[in-house]
Amino acid sequence: MQKILLFLSLLLLHGCSLNELLLKDEIDKVGVVKYDTYVKYHRAYFSRDDLQYIKANKKYIYLYNAKTNDVGILLKRKNQYLLYNMSNPKIPTIKIPTIIRINKDTNISLPDALKTYKLKGFRTTSSLSDTGHEINISYKVYKEIKTILIESKEYTRLQSLYRKAILDYDASNIQSIQTKLPKRLIQNYYKHYSSRKATRAQLLQLKIIANKLNLRVPTIPKIKKNISKKERKKEKKKKEVITVKTMPQYPPIKQKNMEEESEKRVVKNLVHKPKEKPYQYYLKSASLRELRKYITTKNSLSHVQQSKLKKRKKELEEQKLLENGSLEDIIAAYKTNKNPKYKNRIMTLMKKKQLED
Repeated sequence: MQKILLFLSLLLLHGCSLNELLLKDEIDKVGVVKYDTYVKYHRAYFSRDDLQYIKANKKYIYLYNAKTNDVGILLKRKNQYLLYNMSNPKIPTIKIPTIIRINKDTNISLPDALKTYKLKGFRTTSSLSDTGHEINISYKVYKEIKTILIESKEYTRLQSLYRKAILDYDASNIQSIQTKLPKRLIQNYYKHYSSRKATRAQLLQLKIIANKLNLRVPTIPKIKKNISKKERKKEKKKKEVITVKTMPQYPPIKQKNMEEESEKRVVKNLVHKPKEKPYQYYLKSASLRELRKYITTKNSLSHVQQSKLKKRKKELEEQKLLENGSLEDIIAAYKTNKNPKYKNRIMTLMKKKQLED
């Protein structure tokens, strides 16, 4: 057992990873993250190796199938156009070669490829918000492989429920729904219909919908009572009489007493307000927990100050890992930074483990 453990540790130290053998089933494949009543959430990691630009500064294009309500991501790699269905992982990738060899080589341009995909139901689209889809693109290093992370969320059913509620001025069907609908999928629709003339009761329903979506609440007019001039004068006199009767009569206060009270208030404020620790304290003496909180909450720091604090935070994290981290965590860290401190710590922990066994 000791020999196997030593062999695996040496493999990890030399940069070999067991994860690389298992990545074939995870990269360049659409997977399901979450399915519930109102949301369909899919995710895919696409390797950036051999990925070519489809058009100016773009390595991907959205395509949309109106019949099936599916979103596709079009990529170009190794002389092929590849269309991945982000809404239905069961549908296989639609591939189109960029070169067709019939006697002479024929290049397939992007417009030609888009025509082929159009015949299969997928068309280009500038906005997916009207269809109830939200796409997030980010560049990530996933298990030491440079990838493009594409996350697709479909809110079509929830979007239609909110549209019906806005159109009918009836919030009864959406009040109990806990799932949040992203604002950009509904705000244009809401603005269009909330700007129309509506009764006070209808505006109250729109207010409920707006509060659930964190949108601007419509102004609701106050109900005005029809009161005659005589009644208004009587009410005015009543108010004047009440204010005179209820007006408290305070005894005269000496100037000296007022000054003493103001001094006491100032002293109280000084006692209760905690002193804010200076920047130098966080740069040299603060704990890792204090430093993390200070970096996230302090917005008035300059770029240079932030970089110095982040550098010290990194040093404290490394120190914590070397002192309290497990053997597996330190091996994983050594693979990325190749720091000799980590190697020495790994060897000492391995020797310690051998002695314990």
